[in-house]
Amino acid sequence: MLDVHNISVEFGGLKAVSDFSMQVRQGSIHALIGPNGAGKSTVFNCISRFYTPNQGSVKFLGEELLALNASEMASRGIARSFQNLELFAELSALDNVLLGTHAQHQGTAIGPLARLKRLLSPPDKAATAFAESLLERVGLADQRHVLAKDMNFGHQKLLELARAMAIRPRLLLLDEPAAGLRNREIESLDRILKEMVSRDGMTVLLVEHVMQLVMSISDDITVLAFGKKIAEGAPKDIATNPLVIEAYLGTDAVAQAKGAQ
Repeated sequence: MLDVHNISVEFGGLKAVSDFSMQVRQGSIHALIGPNGAGKSTVFNCISRFYTPNQGSVKFLGEELLALNASEMASRGIARSFQNLELFAELSALDNVLLGTHAQHQGTAIGPLARLKRLLSPPDKAATAFAESLLERVGLADQRHVLAKDMNFGHQKLLELARAMAIRPRLLLLDEPAAGLRNREIESLDRILKEMVSRDGMTVLLVEHVMQLVMSISDDITVLAFGKKIAEGAPKDIATNPLVIEAYLGTDAVAQAKGAQ
């Protein structure tokens, strides 16, 4: 479904990503992991068209995404959540998700704040029912009328997931969806993501640091370190890969662990 081929990204002469390639299979959950500063968000920003790589290609179902801009992603069936929340703080949970349904129907990104009142009034009954069903799926049905700013951080993360789901994406890009979630919420997220693939036919690509979630839900994992791909494969293979262990723990920690055996 997604073919990222040999992309490189430089910022002021500093190479953030170097000759990176990755293929995401349709109907799979694919995790992109790595230590802080590895280049994961840079790759995400290239796929979702916030960055343009210095070289390489990014193809979605055979179409070159680099020829498009960020506002055209929704019309292609691509939705994204953000590491830093991008919710409308003064709107209710329900209205935030309704904006996602608007993006689906219009095939564009969410419009500027000045247009929000026109977009949301009067609400479409079918869209409202769909938005409420999404809030129920992420466990926020009882908070549909709560303003986004008044929700705790974990619930805000789940709300952003519901809004991304509102465009009925074929490919869902999730940037650290488990950040700030408690164990029970992570378990719910695990269920929700698996259900999105099995029931809704979505494909999911996520950046995540919560390895409990990554190892539970992923079909495939790609590992980045210092802007380069160092490993790729099934969770059981990644968990025992020496390059991955060293990237996360460091050479000294690995040496000490070996010495203690």
